[in-house]
Amino acid sequence: MRLTQQELAELSGVSVRLLRELEAGRANPGMRQLAKIATVLHLTLTLAPKADETASR
Repeated sequence: MRLTQQELAELSGVSVRLLRELEAGRANPGMRQLAKIATVLHLTLTLAPKADETASR
């Protein structure tokens, strides 16, 4: 699927600014925003627990 940022923003109901920040690695979106984007892109979100850094020591 080839979408512009503008098209993805319109289809997912998020701002183009958010999409730009996400692509640049400067955004911390909420689950609702991620779910909206994932739905448009036909992706599935999977949550995994954060690895315990002390467990490997």
